[in-house]
Amino acid sequence: MKKIVSFLLISALFGFVFQPALAQGTRTTKAKTFDPACMVSAINKREDALLAAVDARYNTHKTALSARKSALAAGWALTETAARNTAVKKAWADYKTAATNAQNSFRTSKESAWKTFGTERRACKAPTVPGEPGTSSVDAKL
Repeated sequence: MKKIVSFLLISALFGFVFQPALAQGTRTTKAKTFDPACMVSAINKREDALLAAVDARYNTHKTALSARKSALAAGWALTETAARNTAVKKAWADYKTAATNAQNSFRTSKESAWKTFGTERRACKAPTVPGEPGTSSVDAKL
């Protein structure tokens, strides 16, 4: 029993005395330096680009809805059945095309804004922040 206790005490003493000396050579951390102004600029560019993309998408949708309204009203005002059907179908097809184009353009603009931000963030050497998404997934429902 004395041998076991002596062994444990010597092991513990050895661990406390030599562990810091051994650990010094195993950890190398290089502190990253970054420019906060660089990150502020990158964030401003990303957010401004997203705001512009949202504005463009909704303005395009508003224009498409207005055109649809006028085209449907004109189509339904026609008395000839074949002409009315053609005009109404064309109004809906034109609206669908405009809405799809607006959504595709928005998606491209959003992805571009986030890609540019990622490049600029790496250039700024910014550290990660716990809880910050850092990816475009946060804007998936825009």
